[in-house]
Amino acid sequence: MAARLGNGAPDKTVTVDCPTDIAAAISEDRLERAVTNLIRNARQHGHGPIAVTARQEDGQIRIEVRDHDPGFPPDLLPRASDRCTQSDRARTTAGTGLCLAITAAIARAAGGNYSAANHPDGGAVAWITLPAIWT
Repeated sequence: MAARLGNGAPDKTVTVDCPTDIAAAISEDRLERAVTNLIRNARQHGHGPIAVTARQEDGQIRIEVRDHDPGFPPDLLPRASDRCTQSDRARTTAGTGLCLAITAAIARAAGGNYSAANHPDGGAVAWITLPAIWT
């Protein structure tokens, strides 16, 4: 995953908080792709630090990526995972607007879901839920 993300600026530091005793019903390569896309989107459009958390709740694994300020523009939030969707400010950076659409498709194909919101304390938070495997 680190190779896909490249080297980031210090203010784009990524921290991960994931218990070792949880497992999701998804192939490793699909999981890596989905989480990498969430992190890449946070690094490209948000401010650091970026926090990745995973936890089990209600038979699901929830993997969440949060950045800090400015968050999703309100008009973009309902369609952030639509194919080729970008905010006006994102159009000045490289990208196709497909990362979140691919992530949402991966989550749905595994029996899960994708969602995003603006965090009450600032920044964006995007997450996928996947069926848990009981180990």
